[in-house]
Amino acid sequence: MFKKLGLTFVAILMLATAAFGGVSAADTSEDVPPAPIADGRLNAYDAAAPVIVYELHETIWDEDENGWPIEVDVISAVQVMIWNQDAEAAYEVFQVSVDDIEAMIADAITDDVVLAQTGGYSLNYSDDGSFWVSAPSLSGGAYTFTWEKNF
Repeated sequence: MFKKLGLTFVAILMLATAAFGGVSAADTSEDVPPAPIADGRLNAYDAAAPVIVYELHETIWDEDENGWPIEVDVISAVQVMIWNQDAEAAYEVFQVSVDDIEAMIADAITDDVVLAQTGGYSLNYSDDGSFWVSAPSLSGGAYTFTWEKNF
C-alpha cells in the first residue's frame, strides 16, 4: 500500500512541476535581425540588395581649436556598386564626389536632385537632408535605399 501511495505521490509531483513552469520551451517567436555585412557599406543590413552603397573617406589635414594641425577623416564621395554573383565581384555603377554633390545641391531648382543616373540606377538628394539610391530589383521591381546626409 505504501508502494502505491509513493508512486502516486511521485506522479502527482511530476505533473505539478510540469504544469507550474518546471519545464518550459524556449520562445522562438521573436525575429532575430540579420547580422550586418561588415565591409563599410551603408546598406549593410540588406544582404539581398541589388546595389552596394558606400561613402568613401579620405584623410585630410585641418586645424584643431588651438590652430594645431590634425588629421581628419572626411567623406569624399558616394559610390554605388553592383554585385555580379557569377563573377563574384563588385563593379562600380557611379561615384559622385562630395564637391560635385554640394555644387549640384546649391544649384538645384527643385526640392529633389538627381545626382547621378545610368541604366536604371540613380543617386538622388532631397531637401529634407536625405539621399536615396534607386536600382532595378533582382525580383523585377525597384529597390530603394535611403540615408541621411552627414557631410
